[in-house]
Amino acid sequence: MSASAVGVSSVSFTYPARGLFPRRPAVPALEDVSFELRQGTVSGIVGHNGAGKTTLLLLIAGLKKLKHGSIEVLGSPPRSRKLISRVGILTDRLRFVPEFKVSEVVRTFSLMHRMPDKDALESFEAMDLLEHRDKYVRELSTGLRKRLGVAVAIMHKPELILLDEPFSGLDPQSVRTMTDAIQGWVKEGRTVVISSHDLPELQELIHDVVVMRERKVLATGAFLELLRESGLTPRVHIETTAGTRDVDPDHLESELVAVRKADEQIMRITTKGTTLADLYLHLHQDPDAGGKAG
Repeated sequence: MSASAVGVSSVSFTYPARGLFPRRPAVPALEDVSFELRQGTVSGIVGHNGAGKTTLLLLIAGLKKLKHGSIEVLGSPPRSRKLISRVGILTDRLRFVPEFKVSEVVRTFSLMHRMPDKDALESFEAMDLLEHRDKYVRELSTGLRKRLGVAVAIMHKPELILLDEPFSGLDPQSVRTMTDAIQGWVKEGRTVVISSHDLPELQELIHDVVVMRERKVLATGAFLELLRESGLTPRVHIETTAGTRDVDPDHLESELVAVRKADEQIMRITTKGTTLADLYLHLHQDPDAGGKAG
């Protein structure tokens, strides 16, 4: 098993009260959260809006100050100067100047990282942005802006990459660009942590998963191991020109033979009970059925 890239232990976080008239009350965001994420893997953090996913990523990146509990990132506390060049994050907090061209964004961030422009351009090439280098930020679509944010996050080749909702607002081609890039980073030995509502895209990538609900962790561990522990019964749906067949996986081969003998054309084969969405819904409906936590 890979060594730990991120260790979160008994972390709680509350956004303080703000304002005077009217005064916004304090808002709890995380309650006693603990888990570990392995190096060289893709980990997914999933949960409904308000579950605490984004707050977790900001704490891991050191963009929020931890007050309760502890976090270790690549062997150091999150706000350590040692991590400045080792961690990259995509977050909606990052805003680009609308009047800047993409090429000027490259130049600005390459100066911040003290790296040659030609090296910085590698990340923009990975996100298929070079053909858009002369466009102004204000002219970019939502998907292109998201890809620009990722390019900036990975420009300095960080060991740990944190992505908050990277698939949101992307067209299918941009999703493929994103997934190909993530798989490439892991092959290079880097660690990727993704917070996302887009469970089908996330399932294609993850090794480990952290399932959250109401500021707490329901279950955490290797995705396939959690599926086995869940007790979910896998089924295979074969859609043919004659209808749909609901099949036990143990009988899949014989059922395919029957389809061929009936001269039916297979249109689509899907699974149920073995997806990230299945696991997510199962854990939220029956929290006691969760796998190991912490």
